[in-house]
Amino acid sequence: MKILSLFFVFSFFNLHAEEILKFNANYKVPTITMEEEALSTFELVEYTVTKNDPGSEFKASLKYELPYEMTGVDHQTVEMNLMIEQLPLRVFEGEKAIALCQGLWNQMKCDVRFKKLDFDFSNIELDLATRGFPSQNIQIRLDLLKRFSGDPIGKSEVITAP
Repeated sequence: MKILSLFFVFSFFNLHAEEILKFNANYKVPTITMEEEALSTFELVEYTVTKNDPGSEFKASLKYELPYEMTGVDHQTVEMNLMIEQLPLRVFEGEKAIALCQGLWNQMKCDVRFKKLDFDFSNIELDLATRGFPSQNIQIRLDLLKRFSGDPIGKSEVITAP
């Protein structure tokens, strides 16, 4: 009887536990020139899907940090909750972004529109120069990101599990 009770307790906690999935993912800023293409992809930091327990308000959430080289701001985190799920489509929304996603979690691709991002272009320029980027590429990247800051849309894509 004791074993059976322990089984039910374990089953209860197992059913009501969140599942955390971590992936490597990229974000691609739209380009208008061939020169921009090579400078338009950024690695998202700590790309994490949290599948919440059944009693939670939201079924899942998506969270990642935008890289410093993209915004010039340290630790700019984007968090979104799953609002609609009609597989293969999912809609996530949060304070800083809304995303229309499709595919399995480990292959998910999203069209993302940011609502509220901070940028510091002088930090981006300094970072690129410090890392030895050629001055022409620095200017191309800055022009690309300045345009992006005015219309912050793009695509995220899971590339692998870590």
